[in-house]
Amino acid sequence: MDYRRKDGSLFSGETLGVKVETEEGDLIGFLGVIRDITERLENERKIHALSKFPDENPGPVLRTDLTGRLLYANPASVPLLHQWQVSVTDNGCGMDADTQRHMFEPFTPPRAKGAAPVWGWPVFTVQ
Repeated sequence: MDYRRKDGSLFSGETLGVKVETEEGDLIGFLGVIRDITERLENERKIHALSKFPDENPGPVLRTDLTGRLLYANPASVPLLHQWQVSVTDNGCGMDADTQRHMFEPFTPPRAKGAAPVWGWPVFTVQ
């Protein structure tokens, strides 16, 4: 709901109201608090806009867990998933070892045995 400040400007607010009663239960009045949530709503809009990025990306975007279970694939990934015969599931079984190898080996950079990626999770671009 929008509210007006003393200076006349509008802001989005969240309202909380409660009855105030005596110990006997007689109504004394009401107490209300309006909290400015303009910044929160703007942040929610930004998060929503950013969350569209993977779906709108024209290239395949995939997300897996550490077991290789495919958690997310954008629409551009569909041909790749058909080729790999993989789908996004929620059964927790993960990919079998052959599928994992087939899926990840082409993108695994050569490095010394036991070496970890410098910046954490590797990100790969396929063209």
